[in-house]
Amino acid sequence: MNAAVLVDSFLQALQLYCTEMSTADDADDYDDLELVAQIIRIIMMGVTFIAFFFNCAFLVILDYGKEPRRIKNIFASHTLGRILIAATLASDYGRQIVIGERLSQTKPMECILRSPELMLLVFSSTYSAFAQLMLSICILIPALRPKTPYLIREHITDQMFLLSLFMSSLNVVGSIISVFFKDDADISSLCSFDQVLLKPYVLFQWTFITVCFHISIAVYVTAYYLTQKQEARRKEITNSQVREVLLRELLLVKHLLPIFVLSVPFELLPHTVRTVIAYGYMGRQFVIFCSFIKCIGLISFPLIYICYTPLRSVIYAKVKRKLLHCCQNKKQKNNTHFNNEITVHIENKP
Repeated sequence: MNAAVLVDSFLQALQLYCTEMSTADDADDYDDLELVAQIIRIIMMGVTFIAFFFNCAFLVILDYGKEPRRIKNIFASHTLGRILIAATLASDYGRQIVIGERLSQTKPMECILRSPELMLLVFSSTYSAFAQLMLSICILIPALRPKTPYLIREHITDQMFLLSLFMSSLNVVGSIISVFFKDDADISSLCSFDQVLLKPYVLFQWTFITVCFHISIAVYVTAYYLTQKQEARRKEITNSQVREVLLRELLLVKHLLPIFVLSVPFELLPHTVRTVIAYGYMGRQFVIFCSFIKCIGLISFPLIYICYTPLRSVIYAKVKRKLLHCCQNKKQKNNTHFNNEITVHIENKP
């Protein structure tokens, strides 16, 4: 097959993608739209690859921070969720470019078997939303009941995150079951999420995730307000051990602020728009832009956290120390080599 045929088939596939993702009735010419779709899709795959490696590196250097171990564990769990989402999104965009470029039809069940990353996207998105909801509830408990024992709060936190894993797995099972009840009509080989699953379950999926993000942010704002209101009173406690534990909870709420602030533009907004699109109140041309915003959000948390916390100076000091150590070793190696050359020259001199 020559290059012209390959290019022609690729453009046909892009036209199919643009037709599904846009209001085709209002479009007079697809050429510009096809080019934009191709560029955005390639950029998103590149961004997700960068986000994957960036979050992996952040997970490694996170241990060098001076935050309490509990906060590090929460950040590590959040970062693992970002890594999973970035990996599945990169796989999905790669599938759309490589596999989905054929202008063909397939069955919904074949999409599940051929593209398992669709179910991984269901798992990762559900875990991200539900885990954030559980985290906000965990920090609300000490704000409402400051005298709750620390061990009980730790146990509740562990159980909440286990519940997040259970709900994510249950949602994946429900998504697969919904495919069996879907009619056997052919769909595009691009295997769009909304086309593969049963329509009521698609609406449930987007609504559930969006509601989780809305509630989690509302709960966190409530917890933040209550802890700020109680801060002065907690500092007046005479028992040093009790005061230290309560102030540690205030520190936890403040450290979690970037997660919830960044979730508004990069999680809450795109998921809300995506839910409105699923109900048919907005055009599908906004789907790809919601995905693009979410991809950018995968890099935002580690980048902002490194830039605006003491971890930046720690990383800078360690990198500087490592570079100086390498330079010293190189200089010592060169000096040793130079001395050896002089010694050999003296020994060989008649």
